[in-house]
Amino acid sequence: MKYQKLTLVNILRNADGSDCTNGGISSRYTDAILLVPDNMMGVDGPIELLGGATEVDSSTLPENTFLLVRREIGGMPYFHAAPYFLGKRHSCFGGNFLYYSGCGFCTISGYPIAIHDRIEN
Repeated sequence: MKYQKLTLVNILRNADGSDCTNGGISSRYTDAILLVPDNMMGVDGPIELLGGATEVDSSTLPENTFLLVRREIGGMPYFHAAPYFLGKRHSCFGGNFLYYSGCGFCTISGYPIAIHDRIEN
């Protein structure tokens, strides 16, 4: 599958240092890689990031790689980021967000993206 790729996306956490991710990936890093599936629609049209879509070799991706997920909730698009290497496990929001001030991020949603990396044992 082809993905658009953003590197060095900032991970935003609580200023007091508290962690509600239950040891999730975002609690161990300050930045991440965000993969956006090719042809995914943003809030106002197609998501267009610099560099375009390319094939991704998963063997070269680090642990702190997240995949953008788009869902419809109440007829409105909702975006969140899930760990790329999640497997069949389910995750939920743990309090951290992804944000990138560079070109193209605003074509996704215009707001920081919730990271769903809390995994209940």
